[in-house]
Amino acid sequence: MHFKVPDYHKVNQIQLPAMGIKCLFLEIIYQALKITKFFKMSINMNKKFRQPKFIFAALFIIFLLSTLWFGTRAGSWLVIADEAESVDLIMVLMGPIPDRTLQAADLYHKGVSSKIVFCNDHQPGARQLLEYQIKLDNIADIAKSTLVQLGVQAEHIHILDHFTSSTQDEAIRLRDYLLQNPGIESVVMVTSSYHSRRTYTIFSKVFRRAGLDIDLYISENPYTEFGGERWWEDRSSATMVVFEYMKLANFYLFEQHRIERLR
Repeated sequence: MHFKVPDYHKVNQIQLPAMGIKCLFLEIIYQALKITKFFKMSINMNKKFRQPKFIFAALFIIFLLSTLWFGTRAGSWLVIADEAESVDLIMVLMGPIPDRTLQAADLYHKGVSSKIVFCNDHQPGARQLLEYQIKLDNIADIAKSTLVQLGVQAEHIHILDHFTSSTQDEAIRLRDYLLQNPGIESVVMVTSSYHSRRTYTIFSKVFRRAGLDIDLYISENPYTEFGGERWWEDRSSATMVVFEYMKLANFYLFEQHRIERLR
């Protein structure tokens, strides 16, 4: 079973050179200001990052990223596409539901794996609503309902315990699940295509740190609305490229050190 991919790229496409370059330039400035503020907060929280070697590393990475911004391969480099014929587990990352559930359902119906897992996402304010007897469906509930409607058996879907709010949190939760289920030796990750490079980077780091010998695959996702080859022509794609490189820089500079402290 395969589901038709609607062509949404034409809706968001920006005509270059004038408007596209202007929008992309403003987007980069905006995201750079946000990440600079975050870096400043992170450095103030941890005195060791004030040392010259960390400042030099930060400047060097920023230089590399600035070079990548104007490279034609900046978008396509973010995409990893592995072929997995049979694995023990399909892991769906939380985020945009349509493209990720569609791809997970494709893999399920192709027989790649009969077991799908994903994390329970953190929903700010949900507890306050419970005081009024209102239960707010979170992304995990909606994802499960969507998968069932796409033909996945409910008993083949498992939502992991504990709430998560980032890709790194999801990697830690899956690590714990794999440690509790040593029979699982291979996992295919399902996420949006622009998120696949960061997914592999974070999950492989967490698994190595835990001593897990897992065959990790990243599924190609044809349902994602992302023009990786010509990302600068599409505002949505350009935004995703900016976000992903910023988040990768954050991971390499700061977040990976938190993983190294985890056992």
